[in-house]
Amino acid sequence: MPALIVNADDDPVVSARNIDENAPQLLGGSSSGSNRMVLLRYPAGGHCCFARGLKAHRWGDELSAGFLAALARAPAER
Repeated sequence: MPALIVNADDDPVVSARNIDENAPQLLGGSSSGSNRMVLLRYPAGGHCCFARGLKAHRWGDELSAGFLAALARAPAER
């Protein structure tokens, strides 16, 4: 199952320590040899919002849309 994990080190809910402890298991690959999991880790961004600019543009939404578009373009696994 493809997954995109976005986390900020200053997230007050999901701590950076949690990512440090669990990322190796999450990103360790699969039995088929292909891993479609991506971890994007940022030094700042808080929890969920990842907003920027005066209108609080959510750049995390752009990342998610790009990830899904890349999956749609990728050849199907057999």
